Amino acid sequence: MGLVYLWGWIMSKVETDKLVQIPFALRVVTPVSIGDGTELNPREYLYNPKDNSVIFLHELEWHKFLNRKRALPQYERYLQTPAKYGKSLYEWASETLGAHSLVEAQLGPAIRSQTKAVVKDYRNNQKKTLNSLRPCLRLVDGRVYIPGSSIKGVMRTAILYHLLRKNDRLRQEFRRNLERSVFDNKDDGRGMVKELKRLLSDMETQLLHRLDFSSIPNTRIRTSDAKVSSMRGLLCSDAISEGPVVTQVLQKVDLTLKSDKPTSYLPIFRESILRDNVFHFTVTLDKPMLDTIGITSGQQLVDILTEYTEALNRMLLGKFKRLHASAFASISDANAYMGSNTGFLHKTLIAALYDTPDEVTQIVKTILSANKAFRKHKHYQDRDFSPRTIKATMVNGVLALTGGVQISIEDK
Repeated sequence: MGLVYLWGWIMSKVETDKLVQIPFALRVVTPVSIGDGTELNPREYLYNPKDNSVIFLHELEWHKFLNRKRALPQYERYLQTPAKYGKSLYEWASETLGAHSLVEAQLGPAIRSQTKAVVKDYRNNQKKTLNSLRPCLRLVDGRVYIPGSSIKGVMRTAILYHLLRKNDRLRQEFRRNLERSVFDNKDDGRGMVKELKRLLSDMETQLLHRLDFSSIPNTRIRTSDAKVSSMRGLLCSDAISEGPVVTQVLQKVDLTLKSDKPTSYLPIFRESILRDNVFHFTVTLDKPMLDTIGITSGQQLVDILTEYTEALNRMLLGKFKRLHASAFASISDANAYMGSNTGFLHKTLIAALYDTPDEVTQIVKTILSANKAFRKHKHYQDRDFSPRTIKATMVNGVLALTGGVQISIEDK
């Protein structure tokens, strides 16, 4: 036993010299929506338009509930009705079972989770569904969580921005390559996408692929191989809340640059995590790996996140502040954007390559105009800024930009 203990002690010392585990907190500042791509149609959730309550169902338990009510045959016939002619699940269930059956005491384990929706008035409050509804990610026990991969993705983008800003030669080189890729392929959307992917891969290779395996015999690894990425030295656990997570189903709102129509409410709904929900996660730093890109501490990661977010906000404020200053005020204490509905610029590194909104506009509107998915939005007409909207939602009667979080190191 003594030898086993001694070996464990030695190995723990070796690992301590290389690896540092740091406890982090993530506080939601403005509504955050993180899902897995799942969209529920109006026949897969219960939405009561009278009180805006939303019930997400446990599919197996829901079928058991219907079986106890002897309503499975009617339910099967309901599902066979073409969706555009059919009723919402709540309408059908209310007529078939009675509204009194659609409460927690009756549904019991058929309820996976429940929340409220915030819906702009439609036709005198007669909107009966929330269309395709996107729920939050949940653990097996039903708790909302934020995956570590999402957190690491946000950090990776911020680190790339930081490294680009430190190396002006590379920044100018990538900027020229971006412009060549975009303008040479402005009439070929597929060709442009292919070129942009190649450019991003090249950028990551030059900025992040710094690990050197040349000293290991019989080892041949290309510089483009992910095995040599310094980001292997950054590990993020999933972020979990210690208590219940408060969510609401919120509607997507576009904030525009039009004085006569500064807001546009879209029929898109997402379950979102509300302000002041706090999650906890652990970041593990492999010091030798991260040292190759100049990252030496957890606080440096926080500073890099803040640097990137402040730069992005400055660029957006330059164009949107006149009409939407209050929306930016809602996110003033955030140091990162996360989740869906955060906008095109938040998910790309284009803002890192340029210094002014006007420069960004020329390149972005060409990219979006060539993309088949965005063609209907006519971004080639963008003049003041592109994209010409930023993403928000209405919560507690106030418009707020979406996806704002504050990431910080927890006190030990």
